[in-house]
Amino acid sequence: MTDLKNIKLHYLFFENNTSVAVNLSAYCSKMLVLINYEYVRHTIDEWKSHKQTLLAQNICNPTLPYMTIDGKYYGKTASILRFLSHKLNKYEGSNDDEVQLLDAYTDSIMDWSTRWMDSNFDFFNEKMIKKYNEEMSPQFHKTFDTALSNTPGPFLLGEAITYPDFALYHIMEDDTHVKFDVKALPNLATFVEAIRNRPNLKTYLATDRL
Repeated sequence: MTDLKNIKLHYLFFENNTSVAVNLSAYCSKMLVLINYEYVRHTIDEWKSHKQTLLAQNICNPTLPYMTIDGKYYGKTASILRFLSHKLNKYEGSNDDEVQLLDAYTDSIMDWSTRWMDSNFDFFNEKMIKKYNEEMSPQFHKTFDTALSNTPGPFLLGEAITYPDFALYHIMEDDTHVKFDVKALPNLATFVEAIRNRPNLKTYLATDRL
């Protein structure tokens, strides 16, 4: 089926913040539910030292999260998601236009994730937090509800689930714990139900995922 073996997912350990702590693992776990992998979590101090080790191995700009397969380094969240989809021969577009569209959706989701991270970790900037909660988050929800309305659904490309769908559900978990106005955003509501009812994901989502 695949040559994906001896997989390790590396990310930071955030005490008392289980949602952020699963970041890349959450994305990839939703895609790799049938493949064994090890989740390696680093404290901030451990990462400082570990990063120097990666730099000494000529890894360019190492960041967390990252993944290794049989010891080989793969970095950056969005590119890893695309890589895994290609290796699995699943969750990709069926033509060049769909591939480009999925890339665009992923970029927007990563932008959402960045804005969410900025607002959640800039604890002393109440203005930023307020702006995110009242303006940015609702707009991202609306944007993807509209995107989902452009297909027969329930996913971003229609009936076939693709890698940005996993990322979209995850940022919704981080942002609002998937709580939103289902009447105002009916396409997102249908999307969430479809994600949660996929057999393998249903089992995975029922775990603590740590």
